[in-house]
This record gives sequence, structure tokens and C-alpha cells, in this order.
Amino acid sequence: MAQGSGIEWTESTWNPVTGCTGESSSDIFSRYIEPPLSSPHGGDFAARRQHNPLDTNFREAVLTRSVLTRTEESSMVDLAQAFRALAGSHGADVGTAEAWWREVESRYSEPHRRYHTLEHIRELLALLPEAGEEVLAAVWFHDLIYDRRGANEERSADVAHEALIDLHFPREAVDRVTKMILATRNHDPGDLPAEATLFLDADLAILGSPRERYRAYAEAIRFEYSWVPDEVFRTAREGVLRDFLAKPRLYRTDVMRERFEGQARDNMVWELRGFLSEP
Repeated sequence: MAQGSGIEWTESTWNPVTGCTGESSSDIFSRYIEPPLSSPHGGDFAARRQHNPLDTNFREAVLTRSVLTRTEESSMVDLAQAFRALAGSHGADVGTAEAWWREVESRYSEPHRRYHTLEHIRELLALLPEAGEEVLAAVWFHDLIYDRRGANEERSADVAHEALIDLHFPREAVDRVTKMILATRNHDPGDLPAEATLFLDADLAILGSPRERYRAYAEAIRFEYSWVPDEVFRTAREGVLRDFLAKPRLYRTDVMRERFEGQARDNMVWELRGFLSEP
């Protein structure tokens, strides 16, 4: 428990990729007042941003130190075109498909996001070039809802269900997609098919990115939860990183483990050594 916070943090309230999540995060974050997005953020985090502006560094890291290979980067698709192709794959009319694209684009472009943006979707699509339509739908909708009220996975799954029914996807497929989205809470595929396991591993690929990109990602997560006091954030983040490092393997598929496991562990050890507490 963070000293003086009166809040107990557990793995169920914290996700190493998304920051804070889980059913009880709403109660936790309601104890803090989120400042207006246009105003400076308080605490040490604001000082760190002055010395190291996140927006510029994060964009530079995305462009120069991607988690993708050069081949994958060269194959990155036009997002609007890719979504419209998926949305129209079961005969939905153009107007309905276009309306859902506008909703998806708007959500992932919200000003409080720094990591959970369309860039994240673009990278997942590049990491999963052979994915079927159910996995593609899970990629598009898994982070659609991302805000301080928590239960983001459940709410994203609900919107995915509404959208895919509206787009005439078979109900069985819709159910599998919503299960994939819900599985991103703990990245445990359960009884989902192997393709879903690859999707869940790809969602953790950022942990195994080059160091500059990893730092930009971690700072982006901190920005997304910048109303949480530094001490509380660091205590929770440290706990989750140590818990992940204690696991025998971070990635369930061999292809993702061979590619990302070693760097992911190095990155998390580096983070534990204190980069979040730098002035």
C-alpha cells in the first residue's frame, strides 16, 4: 500500500501495458480529481515533462525505434481502408461501415491518449499479417474505450458487440471477438483458439521493444494516468513489473517469446531501476 494513500493496489487493478484497469479502478481514480486536459499536470511528472517533452520524444521513438521489423513497417496498411474492408466483409452498407469508422477514429484520437492510439492499432495489424477477421475485429475494438472510469475491456467488448452485430457479423463470431477483448484484462487466452493467443501476445509486444521506444511507451502510460500521484503510480507499477518478471514466460507463443521475451525482461528490469523517478 502506498504510504498515506489509503489505497491498496493489486494486480487485479493494474495492467502492465495499459496502466490502471480492472473493476476496482473506478473507485480508486474517483479519489483524485483529473485536471483539465489543457492545463499543466501537477507533481513531479510535470517537471519531468518540461525537461523531456513527451509528445516529441514519443513520436520520434515511434518513427525511429518501432517494435516492428523493416519488412513489417513497409507493409503497414492504410487504416481507414483496412477498417472499411473488415466492416463491409459481411454485407453491411457503406454508410454503416463509414459511421463505425468515424467512431473508431474518434475514440482512438481522444486527447488524453498517448499510447492507446491508432498507432497501436497499426502496429498490431502489422504484427498479425495473417490474422483472420475475428482477430482483426478484436484488434480494432480492444482499446476503443479507454478512460478513468475503469472496466475499459468490458465496455470495449460491449461496443464491439454492438458494432459487429450492426455490421452483420455472425453471432458466434461476435461472441468470440468479445471474449478476445475481455482476455486482454490479464492476457490469458483460456479456451480461445491459437490465433487469439497470438493476438494477446502481440498486444504485449511493446514490452519487448527497443529501449528508446519502451521508455516513450512507459512515459505515455504515465501521461494517460497523470492525475494519479507519483508515489501511488510508482508503487503500483513496481509491483506489477516484479510480478511479471517472476513469471516463467511472458509470451505464450514461441514466435513471440523468441522475438520479444529477452528484451522485455531487460526493459522491465531497467524500469525498476528508477527511470520513472528521474527529475
